[in-house]
Amino acid sequence: MYRTVITIETPDLTRRGMTRVYRAAVDAAFAAHRRDALPRHFLPTAVSRYGGAYRTANRDRIREHMAAQFAAMTPLQRTAARKKLAERKDKDNRRPLYQTGRLQRAVTTGRAIVTGPALTRRMVLQSLPPHVTERNPGTIDKVEAIRAVHEDEEAAFARIVDRDIDRHLKTNTKKRRS
Repeated sequence: MYRTVITIETPDLTRRGMTRVYRAAVDAAFAAHRRDALPRHFLPTAVSRYGGAYRTANRDRIREHMAAQFAAMTPLQRTAARKKLAERKDKDNRRPLYQTGRLQRAVTTGRAIVTGPALTRRMVLQSLPPHVTERNPGTIDKVEAIRAVHEDEEAAFARIVDRDIDRHLKTNTKKRRS
């Protein structure tokens, strides 16, 4: 007497299994975003592509900030600060993100960790130079400029997550005969 047993492997659709699959898909999407989208932030066209993130502080806020700083200085410190400001002539305040080579290397190839629960994963870039997190009035908010995401990039991120989840569901649904 022969006995045929058909077993069908189904994907792990438990909460833990799907969380693991979703987390892996999001991690793959973050890696693709870092490889494909983040280098675009350092191109000359980034200002027009991510426009709102490249705003600088308005002149009134800068003036108020500088007035508060000057009020706390001694006359000798004020003279030195005025001399330093005159040498700079505001040219650093309009410097776009794409002209900083050290920052580009840190963002695209530096250390990054993807942390958090599956539904709220985030990528933390740990090797950023210290000048990135300083928010000086009149300069570009570099953190916001790096975080800026275009609609095309959002769609690509979603496609990668969907593709990886679909791939997992397809590869784990195979019929076997024994």
